[in-house]
Amino acid sequence: MSGKKENILKKYSLSLLENNHEIKEIRKIGYIKDMFNNKNDYEELKDFSKNLNLKFNNINLIQNDVIYSIKTNITGDFMKWHCDDALIINHKSNLIQNIEKNQQNQQNQQNQQNQFKISDKKCLYYPNKIPKYSLIIYGSTYNKDFEGGILEFSDGTKIKPERNLCVFFDSREAHYVHKIKSGKKELILIKFF
Repeated sequence: MSGKKENILKKYSLSLLENNHEIKEIRKIGYIKDMFNNKNDYEELKDFSKNLNLKFNNINLIQNDVIYSIKTNITGDFMKWHCDDALIINHKSNLIQNIEKNQQNQQNQQNQQNQFKISDKKCLYYPNKIPKYSLIIYGSTYNKDFEGGILEFSDGTKIKPERNLCVFFDSREAHYVHKIKSGKKELILIKFF
């Protein structure tokens, strides 16, 4: 890796994939027509309906608990390694001790449920609800509408966005969005809780 230190969240996510094969098996990459019933184009999904009518047979999606957003990324935008809706925080020794001792008071239980140790010094912390799955639907195309902006997963999978391309994945999986060098990238992000 040419002397460069590997990102701790990427390393944690790779370990998670190695120990939980179902996480990678959940990842689906395809087009709108492959994932949605009666939908073929990005424009048809811009007017959100809670009844998404997805074609996934083996994944239990409770579609009334979703967050839907339309995003436009412009030149210079990128996202460091992250898990959707999570923050990376430093360990607080007393909080870690409480987690390890499994204290019964409600606040410590809440912290324990929303916090995952990713290294000796860092935790992945969810200040709100933890999303179960994420779905990205692209409305623009790499090297046509924009340059850069590639989506990368911790296992090295890189996805060049393309209009109507969908990427569905377990929200525990860390990912990185490369810097947009020029142009504008449009997408819809749906998180399932």
